[in-house]
Formats: sequence, structure tokens, C-alpha cells
Amino acid sequence: MTAALDDRLGALLGDTELALRTWLPGQPWAGRRVDRVRLRVLGRFTDQLAWGGPAGLLTVAEVRTGGEVVRYGLPLGLRAPRTPLPGVVPIATTGELAVYDAAADDLLTAELTALIGTGAARDRVRFVPRQRAGLALVPRRGLTGRPAAAGRGATSVVLGERYLLTLFRRLVHPDLELHRALDAAGSPHIAPLLGSIEGDLDGAPVVLAVLQSSATDAVDGRRLAGPALAAEAGVLGRAVASVHRTLAGRFGTIPLPSGGLAQRIHGDLHLGNVRRTPTRWLLAGFDAEAAVQSPLRDVESLLRSIARTGLDGDGTARDAFCSGYAEIAGTDPRAELGRGLR
Repeated sequence: MTAALDDRLGALLGDTELALRTWLPGQPWAGRRVDRVRLRVLGRFTDQLAWGGPAGLLTVAEVRTGGEVVRYGLPLGLRAPRTPLPGVVPIATTGELAVYDAAADDLLTAELTALIGTGAARDRVRFVPRQRAGLALVPRRGLTGRPAAAGRGATSVVLGERYLLTLFRRLVHPDLELHRALDAAGSPHIAPLLGSIEGDLDGAPVVLAVLQSSATDAVDGRRLAGPALAAEAGVLGRAVASVHRTLAGRFGTIPLPSGGLAQRIHGDLHLGNVRRTPTRWLLAGFDAEAAVQSPLRDVESLLRSIARTGLDGDGTARDAFCSGYAEIAGTDPRAELGRGLR
């Protein structure tokens, strides 16, 4: 970080905190009311301002609403006004710098990916590789990014159709824990885990991001709506039930007061968070607040997502999904859902 920027960082972040009070309510992963924002800088991961590029900060936005405080992961990019990022509206702008969400900047997401590959450390942030796979060369390749499905607790970016970088917004996110468990169990229904970005906040660990392989031959579940989805829905049902069974085996179950079992689940299961490769379905976007609940919540959520397409009027795809799920789970969710979710 340049000395000039370092000297101004406090004032710059102060301006950004004020601007976030109106910017955050417009984000799909944030609450609709913000009373006060405090930015905590965990790490400064790049500075390319001297040659017309961006600088990058990994920050946590502590948002107070009434008596509640929620923490959001917020990677920030900084650019000089003479080098704006096309199509991106800054969060805040001073005479010398614009501050924006770093998830929208290919250069910054590529830099984060490369740092995972090198196993770097920046201030209170650790870039932890699981498989290096040439990640350090990503910035040189000039890989362009595109947004993947946005969940309630994360923002995902596909880089060069090879890597999926998921930036966690709600920092209670268990996604890394669940992915590690599914990966250790050899589940074929998640993309391979390549690494993570982890930090420390007030002496407690936080997971800021995970990096996975992006299946270049995968099709977003939303693009299979209609007859194609009906043909694949049974396979998807078996995949979801398999993931549920693996999570139950790794984390255990607890009985519910009125019958049935609760366990760790996906928590945000919809067509935008499933992808079909030529050989299998992959699940992504595990939710921040899933915790321990009935697995029927995932089933109902996905059935609603299929219904919302408007292309499954006779329920063929939904019936096929439930039949496939029952093959693995041993119980038909249609009978269980008739009793209502707990």
C-alpha cells in the first residue's frame, strides 16, 4: 500500500462507512435496515495504484441495527477516478479514489486466487491452499470473471470458467466446514476444494472465501428448466439425498419433538445452486444459517424453485425429484411434507 494511501486510509474508510448505510440495503445478502457501520480491515492484499491498477482490502463490515450486530465480509477495491471499472457504481468516491465491491473486479479476484496458490499471509489473513494447481499464475492469464448464482450468504465469481471463488458475506457461514466434510467423505456432488481465505477477528477465526474447481462442462440448473429438468430431476433427487446422508453421517442427527430427525443441511437449495455435469449433479452455495434443521427444508426449497420456473405445470419434474430422493433416503418426502415442516 502506498504511503500516501496509507496516510489517508482512516478518512477514506470513514467516508465508506457512511456510504455503506445506503449501499448495503441494496445487496441481496444484507439486511434492509442499517443504523451504523464500522469497517474492520483484516488485510491489504494488493496495491497496483502506481501503475493505474487497483488496490485491494479484505474488510469486515460490522452493521448495527437496533441492538443487533451482524458481520459481513466485504472485500473492497480502490481505484483512481481516471481508471474507473466499467459498469461498476462505486460505494464511495473522494477526489482521488473510488471505493467499490472487489467481487466486481477481475484483477482483484484473480489476485485473491493467486494468493491462495502461494499460501501467502497478509496482516490477519491467511491464504490456505489445498491444491495449488497453478493458481499463482492466474493473474498473468488475464482470466475474466462472471458472476455465479448469488445466495443469501455469499457472492460467487467464476474465473476463466476454471475456478469458482465464493466470497462469504455473512461470516457465520459453515460452507468451508461442510465442504471439508463432504470432500473428506469422497462425495461426488461438490466441486473439488482448492483452498480458502481465512482470518482472525477479535481472536476468533473467520472464513472469508473458498476456492473450488469450476466444472467447465456444467450447466446451471436454471437452464435445464422444463423437459430437460424433468428428465434429470430424479438424478438430482438422488444427489441431494446422498449429500444429506453424508452430512448426517459426518455431523450426526438429533430427534425433532414431533418426529423425524434434524441434521446439517444445505440451507439455500434452489436451481441456481445446483449444476449438472455430463456425469453428475453438483451442489454449491451452502447457506450461512442452515445449522441443524430438517432435511425436508432443502427438499421443499428446491421443489418451490422448480415450481417457480412455471415450466413444470403437471409436476412431473417435482415428482421425479421426490422419487429419486426416496431411492437414497428410504422415505418419500411427499409423504413427509404432507405433515408439514418443523
